[in-house]
Amino acid sequence: MALRAADRLADSTLVARKVSRVEGQLFASPSYLARRGTPRTIRDLDGHGIVRFRGIDRAILRGDRTETVLHKRPARIIADDYSFLREVLHAAGGIGLLPSFLVRDDLAAGVLVRVLPRFSVAQGALYVVHPAARLVPRKVAAFRDFVLDQLASRPLAPRR
Repeated sequence: MALRAADRLADSTLVARKVSRVEGQLFASPSYLARRGTPRTIRDLDGHGIVRFRGIDRAILRGDRTETVLHKRPARIIADDYSFLREVLHAAGGIGLLPSFLVRDDLAAGVLVRVLPRFSVAQGALYVVHPAARLVPRKVAAFRDFVLDQLASRPLAPRR
């Protein structure tokens, strides 16, 4: 069994169950914003160091009845590991688009803050996947049910 995050999953021999939406938002450290200024509009992002995930080719920021493609801007750092990108933001390396659930504790501690809080990006969903079988092993079913219960009580993105 595995957890996969994606816009949509390609057809396969796996059984997939969508368990949560995943929403991305822009974040930065207070020290980065103190040094470089806090963007108030989308255009203010120009000139800032953008940090982004390699696998997201097109991120559309939506809010205030407008939308814009974030990744038209050149990126300062591109990586394929969200934990690494989070650490870059901790180190005042720029403004980055991260899944909101990944930085809950950082926000509560004041280590990171939201940038342009009226905007967000729908980044897809989280799926539980396992091999197709007529009878799912009890251990797999128990873990799947545990994950579903946990995500029901603490969703990764706000319900809409």
